Amino acid sequence: MPQRKILSILIAAVAAIHTASAQDWAQWRGPNRDGVVKDFVAPAKWPEKLKLIWKTEVGSGYSSPVVSKDRAWIHARKGQYFCLEAATGKVLWITEGREGANAAILNAKDALLILTSDANLIVAKKSAKGLEQVAKYSVADSATYAHPVAMGNRILVKDDASISLLAFE
Repeated sequence: MPQRKILSILIAAVAAIHTASAQDWAQWRGPNRDGVVKDFVAPAKWPEKLKLIWKTEVGSGYSSPVVSKDRAWIHARKGQYFCLEAATGKVLWITEGREGANAAILNAKDALLILTSDANLIVAKKSAKGLEQVAKYSVADSATYAHPVAMGNRILVKDDASISLLAFE
């Protein structure tokens, strides 16, 4: 009997860990860059209308949000970065703005990798206080509107005319 309890606890713990990690959407098209949402549960019957859980005004822009644990980050057209509570939409912080016309954000473990449309790659801490820049790199000779792809300690960047693989070495 005790073995069954231990086994049940282990199964519950593994399920909880899987559920917590399944919530992270670290980059465009998801954890495996394939657009697959593994933990999506389709309803038995599709509703006629979706239920709005929350909505937060951030302004226009083309940035895809990234999610890690209980936070979401996004960049909006006024050049502002936002950090939100993922469950409630509550704004935790906003930058002043004018920090680039467009940006793509990647969740890279303890850091955010932010590729701006003017070809700068910003590395920032995931801070509750605000956007804390750790490093900034010029990564292309022309505008970068495509979403970058992280590959281990490398990043793939597409600009107007070429594609480059850069390494953090």
